[in-house]
Amino acid sequence: MKSYIPLLSQATLILLIDLLGLLAGSIVSDLMRLIGIFPWILLSYPAMLSARGAINGVLCGRLSTALHVGLIRSKFRNNTEYFYSLISSIIIISIVIGFLLGSFTYLISLVIFRYDILKNVIILPTILSAMFLASTISVLTTITLAIFTFKKGLDPDVILYPIMSSLADIIVTICYAFLVQALLSFKAGYLLVWSISLSSIFSSLIIIRMSRTDILKTITLSILRSMLFVLPIEYVAGVLLTRARGMLGRYSEIMIIYPVLIDSLGDLGSALGSITTTNLALGYFPPSFRSIRYMIVVLTPLLLVGNIYYFLISVVLGLVSDTIMAKIPFFAGFITIPLVLVIAFIIAIIGYRKGLDPDDYVNPLVSCIADTIMTGVVVSLLLFLMNKA
Repeated sequence: MKSYIPLLSQATLILLIDLLGLLAGSIVSDLMRLIGIFPWILLSYPAMLSARGAINGVLCGRLSTALHVGLIRSKFRNNTEYFYSLISSIIIISIVIGFLLGSFTYLISLVIFRYDILKNVIILPTILSAMFLASTISVLTTITLAIFTFKKGLDPDVILYPIMSSLADIIVTICYAFLVQALLSFKAGYLLVWSISLSSIFSSLIIIRMSRTDILKTITLSILRSMLFVLPIEYVAGVLLTRARGMLGRYSEIMIIYPVLIDSLGDLGSALGSITTTNLALGYFPPSFRSIRYMIVVLTPLLLVGNIYYFLISVVLGLVSDTIMAKIPFFAGFITIPLVLVIAFIIAIIGYRKGLDPDDYVNPLVSCIADTIMTGVVVSLLLFLMNKA
């Protein structure tokens, strides 16, 4: 089990790194001006963050556990078959999920925005292209960070996913913003989007043809099952934001801190979930809900650091914004942190009992559930505080 002080310091570090999400928030806040032209931007954005975070969470979880138990060597070249199959699977899954996200966003847009069938078909290739570009960049970054932290004696269970969740948010936001801007900025923008999306499909076919191994098939199907399970959850947050777009336009600060809020909550839950899966794999405690008593040494610092973190965000926000906005991060964190931590532990235990690879379910589910819970709580608090003001 992890000792108290090192976990406290590492949890503080990952939450500080989460502040990088302000960059993603600033970018998407700037994109809000394009909602009149592309109203589906806000609908698809939380789903893309969740999907990219969930897929990257699977990669981080599997890399962390595999490094601990020796399935993967801490080097780039001459690594194991499991290592290369895992990377190939993540790329394929990213492309499949990108296609599904694009399709779902388009279909939901037909209902919400009353599009005709042919209007804004560009939604699908734009989201697929953004997911493909973001996946390629984030996979390379994740592998590099995993090997580096493990060699330096740091715990990738605690460090890897939180850092990469922040970087992945920034990467997917930049890719998404670039492609959306390209649609408006130059005539070849539509051609660029379609070219990247078709290239992603072609790339997945090449990977499948060149990597016909049982390990690749097993990992891909396992991850795909978990992702298909969480896809509906991912769109709840998008619909909530879309319905609240009027308030969000009035209080733009919320969109700036939004990636930080959902990212940090998901990081806290995923850190607990990832530690739980590793401890289960190493046999430190039985897969029972009562085993949560063994995790007190982990729960306590995560609760402490998380609540202090949201309080400080509220303090800083109060210095530069409306007092209504300043209250939201603190109350949102107070409500959501214990709930998500418990959910992460429960998911890890259930997955282990069912004989499923917990790394394929804990981080994706925790990430999606955390995003949805935080979004719902933020929107509810915003409505409540506005009515009282």
